[in-house]
Amino acid sequence: MSGSAEFSIKALDSTDLITKRTVPVVYSATRVVQNLRVGYVPSFDQTLEHSLAALGVSAKALTADEIKSADLSIYNTIIIDNRGYEAHPELIAANSRLLNFVQAGGTLIVFYTKTTNEPG
Repeated sequence: MSGSAEFSIKALDSTDLITKRTVPVVYSATRVVQNLRVGYVPSFDQTLEHSLAALGVSAKALTADEIKSADLSIYNTIIIDNRGYEAHPELIAANSRLLNFVQAGGTLIVFYTKTTNEPG
């Protein structure tokens, strides 16, 4: 099933229209594995948190310090949000812990990351 939805953004203190867009919408019947435990490192907004909640995924936001020192084996999956390394440069020091998590059977998902020197 698919269709579209129209979104408008107005200035907070007036009725002036900032932008109006029609975006495609696709329905997807999703299923979440029972007992899935997800840890995630958020980025600059709450999109990932809201998306996981909408799917009914039990998820906990993790700090870079928690990635460095906490017991990661309690999670099936760890997600690094879009530009997570930009939002939390201290996370780079924890890369070996994340790789060990994967070697122990965990799933690591890293959404795109870019440096400020890359175009686009």
